[in-house]
Amino acid sequence: MTSDWDIREAVLSELAWEPAVKESQIGVQVVDGVVILGGVVPTAAIAAAARSAAHRAPGVQDVLSQVSVASVPGGMPDDLTIARRIRRALLAAPAAEPELVRTTISDGIVSLTGVVHSDGARRTACEVVGQVAGVKAVHNGLAVDPRAARLVVEDAVNRILGRHAPALVGSPQVSIEAGRVHIAGPVASAEDRRAILAALRALPGVDAIEEQLVVSAA
Repeated sequence: MTSDWDIREAVLSELAWEPAVKESQIGVQVVDGVVILGGVVPTAAIAAAARSAAHRAPGVQDVLSQVSVASVPGGMPDDLTIARRIRRALLAAPAAEPELVRTTISDGIVSLTGVVHSDGARRTACEVVGQVAGVKAVHNGLAVDPRAARLVVEDAVNRILGRHAPALVGSPQVSIEAGRVHIAGPVASAEDRRAILAALRALPGVDAIEEQLVVSAA
């Protein structure tokens, strides 16, 4: 039979590996095999992550959570405030591919939708949103499709071209494979070329760019 000490060590280890939880936020006791979690955390999502981490620990069958969520001064923020906080947090985490993540907030409960190009981006987005003050829960509806990166690149090019010179005969062609983007074709000006390359370099998932853009004669 696993001892209370061993169970506590296993729970602490799982908490240490849980990105949403800071170890210092959670206290752990084990009494007769029952794990008791205590502490104060800023969001309900972090409290839920702590409970899940405890249940993942070997030998754990029962978890009693006494973790409380800190009250926000002035009461819970409204959904508009939460939405703004979420967007700022996502933009500060490029690995979450924020330009691909769409959020819906209702009474502090956040639903994520959209298509990202890796499981890592899907997990990161959920973790980032879950740590935003005022978020009660996160429903992660993000889908994963490796083609998402290609679609983002193509959309960025189309938006840039649409803002600049009149349509040319032909347009840049884009291909992407394993983070490497190849773009070739005519552009209206050197300004277009610089803008396109700058947009590509800013995109998550783009590791290298091979370009053969040619400025068309006026």
